[in-house]
Formats: sequence, structure tokens, C-alpha cells
Amino acid sequence: MRTLCKLQAGGQTFYLLTNVVQNGREGFQLTLCDGLTAWTGHVDGDDMQEMADESGMEFEMFVAESVRALTRENMGDITFHYSVEIQEEDVTCRQFSWKKYIPSEKVRFQLGSIKLREAVSPGEAMQQIFDHALGKVEELKHTISDVQKEKDRLSGERTKALERLEKYVAQKEEMERDLYAKFVVVVNDKKAKIRQLKDELAQAREMGTTQQSRKVSQTKKRDAPSDSGDNDTDKNPDSEDDGDTTDEERPRRKVWKNTAGAGGDLDLELGGEDEEGADLEPATKR
Repeated sequence: MRTLCKLQAGGQTFYLLTNVVQNGREGFQLTLCDGLTAWTGHVDGDDMQEMADESGMEFEMFVAESVRALTRENMGDITFHYSVEIQEEDVTCRQFSWKKYIPSEKVRFQLGSIKLREAVSPGEAMQQIFDHALGKVEELKHTISDVQKEKDRLSGERTKALERLEKYVAQKEEMERDLYAKFVVVVNDKKAKIRQLKDELAQAREMGTTQQSRKVSQTKKRDAPSDSGDNDTDKNPDSEDDGDTTDEERPRRKVWKNTAGAGGDLDLELGGEDEEGADLEPATKR
């Protein structure tokens, strides 16, 4: 993996081309350029292990932090500082260091350092940087083109979806109006049927009340004559009983016959109360 990044060191701008070997486990190939001169250097796996031990970090963590620092990718909220110093023994060489900065504690500690030598052909080193930059630009153009095509496709699908949605909304509203009209008709029919049933129920109740009143009136009329007949019977002692009166309770009549010589027979009928001094009634002449 090859990356190109821009960084600041000592108030000066540098461009760092990094070739990561095996995700950093086998080291890095670095090319540093200030626009006029280029310096190159290489760090292998043993150098990475040595620098991890010096910093007191685990190897995997040290590799991950160094990859972020030298590629400036996936940094998040992590801040790195860089320094480029001239070597006293060889002014053509540069000592390149990367450090991690902790803002909360305002502390920075060095992760690693590498000695870079001046490139034999600075133009060739710069050409590699430009080639990588141009290649990255072309790659990004293709990516942007693909993204644009996907965007256009999604935009077209969105437009079609909106058209279908508007169509469905119109159909839904039309269906609702149709169903509402049918529902109103059904409800009105049900209301009319309910009113009809209520009227029929009221008529049936009224008719039942009238028939009941008639039955009560007819019953009273039938009972009235029988009651008067009983009263008449009670008032007339000479009327015959219906069998409840015994023979002993019935008034006994006695007929006295007297034979006259010239005037014929004379019959006297004596009632049951003759012993108590009742009046004698003359019998009709024969």
C-alpha cells in the first residue's frame, strides 16, 4: 500500500510518500520531499520491533500507531507531531521522527525515528511522488464517476418511486371516496330499517295494549250479570236453590183441606213458619 500525505515539521511543509509493507509489520519505505530535495529511507521489521521496545509499547499497537502517523489515515482524534533535523555528521542526511501528542495531558512522546539519506536523483523521487499523486487522482476520478452513476441511478429510481407514490395516493383517495359513498348508502339504509323496526315495535306494543284492554273489559262485562243474579237469589227467599240447600232447610208447606157442605172445598196452605205464628194464606179454589 502506497500513500502520499502532506505534513508540517519545524514550520516547513514536506510531502511524505510511504510504502507500507505487510500492513507495517515488515516496515516502511519512506520518501520525504520539500519541493527541491528528496530524502529516502527504509525501516524493516527488526527496526520496528526495536523502536516498539524503546517506546514501551506492544508491537501490534506500535505498528498501528506508526501506520496512522506515516499515512495520516484513520487518525480520528489522534494528533501526531513531526520533526526533520539535519544530521551533524552528514548535512545531506535528515533525521525524521514522528511523535504522538496527548492534548489532555499536553504531553507528546516519540514513537519512532528513521535516518533519511538524500536521494541520488531528486527528480526521480519527485517523479514518483507526482506519479503517485496523478494515479491517485485518476483513481478518485473513477470512484467519483462510479459514485455519480450510482447517484444518477438512485435519483432516477427515486423519481419513478415518487411518480408511483403519487399515482397510488390518487388511487387511494379515489377508493376512499368510492367506499365512503357506498358506506353512506349502507348506513342510511340501516337507519331507515331501524326506524321501520322501531315503528313496527311501537305499533305491536300499542296493539297488544289495546287487545289487553278489550279482554279486561269483556271479562268485566261477563262477570257483571252473574253477580246480579246471585244478589236476586239472595233477596228472594222463595226462589229455588242450586242444590246447596238441604231438605230440612227448605220451608215446608202444609195444605189443610176443609170440606164445606155447599160451598165446596177450601184449601189452606201453611208455610214452614206456621209454628211460629205465621199468617195462613188461603189456597185458590178449585
